[in-house]
Amino acid sequence: MKIATCTVSLEGYEDPGWNNTRLAVLSDVFVASRALQVDLLCLPAGYLTVDSTLEIERISKTIREEAKKHRIAVAVGIDAKNSGLFQKGKEPNAHSSLPYFAVCWTPNQDVLHIWQQRSASSTDQWNCSDPLCAQVRALPVLNRSVEVLLCGEIFNERIRNNVLSRKEELSAVVDLGHTSAGFRVWAGMKKLAEGGLTSLCSVHANSSSAQKYCYTPQGAMSDRTPDRILPGPPRVELKVWHLS
Repeated sequence: MKIATCTVSLEGYEDPGWNNTRLAVLSDVFVASRALQVDLLCLPAGYLTVDSTLEIERISKTIREEAKKHRIAVAVGIDAKNSGLFQKGKEPNAHSSLPYFAVCWTPNQDVLHIWQQRSASSTDQWNCSDPLCAQVRALPVLNRSVEVLLCGEIFNERIRNNVLSRKEELSAVVDLGHTSAGFRVWAGMKKLAEGGLTSLCSVHANSSSAQKYCYTPQGAMSDRTPDRILPGPPRVELKVWHLS
């Protein structure tokens, strides 16, 4: 299995006015991914931003059609900027009020998944209900599955334990992070790797040759060297990971 993660520059980040440009770049990323024989393409959390949750389904269908055209599984983040679901400075409630979503599709089952972020940090993880933490968010790719996490979910102990309880069914865990600034994703990734699962991350980064994070049960494999660069803007650096 080949999984492509990426670092994406900040042009258009959090700005709905950039969606058409970012969708055009995404189309180019799919073309590059097909040339690299990628099975699953992962874009960061908040790669696209919409004004309300009502727009998510519409833009998600556009992503699905692009993925179907190339026959490549995809996981990409969409934020609902003015959804009213979440106020900064307030913790999310037990039913999840975070306006961050992962849109996922795979040719294995042709189902469009729209998964909402459940928790954001090691502190607010305890406000997330047990049923939410126990949800399975595994995307079938080839003959295995890949678990998709959204940003700070990787710091949620119950979510990590749920994922590790199914590690025999999974090839990897991919975390869709928002931005690399101050995001200590490696801490959660290490815990998953120590538990026996390879963990990868896609994230926005305000620099070229930013770190592409990868932790395996055998140790860190992180690398700054991309396999393909799309100049954009936004600039996308693709890294392809070969997993058994």
